Amino acid sequence: MDTKFFLGIGLAVVLVFCSAAAYSTFTKIPTASPVPTDREILYQVSTIDALMQGVFDGVQTVGELRKHGNFGIGTFECHEGEMIVLDGKVYQVKADGRAYAVKDTATTPFATVT
Repeated sequence: MDTKFFLGIGLAVVLVFCSAAAYSTFTKIPTASPVPTDREILYQVSTIDALMQGVFDGVQTVGELRKHGNFGIGTFECHEGEMIVLDGKVYQVKADGRAYAVKDTATTPFATVT
């Protein structure tokens, strides 16, 4: 075979590798952007479907719930009033229409906070 043939193949191989190297430096696989620290997250205890099916037993304390958010709504064990979480304070609105402060030991079967 001719020497020019081998030089041509060698040159073609070098060009392919150089092109691949150049292409790989310009095309990077996109990576996930970092999660912003101020992103809002919704924390939920149980589901509304469970509550509608009669699951009224408290499964989480109000103290634990407050660790996950300072604003939200929910209910209390045995469906005893509505829960309002406002500025990190938890209130129980009873049938008389008044809002009462709640201790951290109270439990909830359903709540959502952010």
